[in-house]
Amino acid sequence: MNAGQACVAGSRILVQREIYQEFLVGFKTAAAKWPVGSPFHRASRMDPLVSKRQYDRVTDYLASAKKDGRVLFGGGRPQELVGLPDTSLGYFIEPTAIVDIDNGARACQEEIFDPVATIIPFGARSAYCQ
Repeated sequence: MNAGQACVAGSRILVQREIYQEFLVGFKTAAAKWPVGSPFHRASRMDPLVSKRQYDRVTDYLASAKKDGRVLFGGGRPQELVGLPDTSLGYFIEPTAIVDIDNGARACQEEIFDPVATIIPFGARSAYCQ
């Protein structure tokens, strides 16, 4: 909803270690069904960010998260946009998942307000969240 720019959009997902790998596969499969593009096109599920300032803020968070963790999918501008002929239009970010990141990392501790989620396993054997 709103390209993740809403107070109700969860940006940090905690997943039990025993189902972590299965969850990652399912989450990636679901996100692949979120076409990015014009908010006026029926097939579009992900709109652009609200402004250049927000786009720059998000790309800064992504750069930091890529250093602290691993991008499971996304992390950049979409290669194609639904309902828009030019991919240079608008401030679009692909749905993105960051994994293998410490719970104390900036991307996990601050609200980003964008279509980026950090996915953190928990459980007795987790190196990331105990």
